Amino acid sequence: MPQMDTLATGPLLPHGYLPVALVLPEPVVPSFLAEAKARSYNGVFNRVGGEDDNFRQQSRVNPCSMSSSLQASSKALKVVFTMLHPGWGPGVFSFMRSIPGGRGSEQEPHQDYQESDLVRAREHHPGGVPASMFFALEPDTKLRIYVGCFTARNDSKARVVEIPVGFCVLFRGDLIHNGMPYTTTNYRLRYYLSYAGMKWTPDIVQDVLPQHGECQYCGEKVEKGQTLWKQRF
Repeated sequence: MPQMDTLATGPLLPHGYLPVALVLPEPVVPSFLAEAKARSYNGVFNRVGGEDDNFRQQSRVNPCSMSSSLQASSKALKVVFTMLHPGWGPGVFSFMRSIPGGRGSEQEPHQDYQESDLVRAREHHPGGVPASMFFALEPDTKLRIYVGCFTARNDSKARVVEIPVGFCVLFRGDLIHNGMPYTTTNYRLRYYLSYAGMKWTPDIVQDVLPQHGECQYCGEKVEKGQTLWKQRF
């Protein structure tokens, strides 16, 4: 049985996310952007389980042929991982591209890992969870996150995080979040963080429960609508 890791510093990212500035050589970000613009892309989903959305696209990076810029960023990220959670290891890199259109709709809220993957990670790494990261290559890069929402969506906890160029947002794999629409073409980098020996399939995301509210009397999370109304009264 694999050795089990425990966290000695309390809950891992209790709010679910953390903005991080990566210390990289000055030419790295422009090199990333040039590489991003030269790549071929395929559509990703808008609605979970729905058809691919050609206004949101990705280009997977072959780990055997990573550019020098990607190698430099990988080294910088490992420094961050070691400080936050040494169990995390290098995962899958993808360049992401959003183009204007798509009726200005946001992506459907979701989690980046399926429940079976999350359970397996917790079994071997108590207190741990796989993670994801977005790295901004251009201004106005943004992501909607639901602060501290790991089991059910609560719109009162939603906020849009703007990511400055050269910064990244690191977030837990069970944090509910969604991509945002763009009025100009936007390029960014996505990185999955997992555990050594953990087998999983990237981009198989998990839908989340319907919008939930919190009962003002007992604090219980209840699906909004008639159910929440009955709970309160």
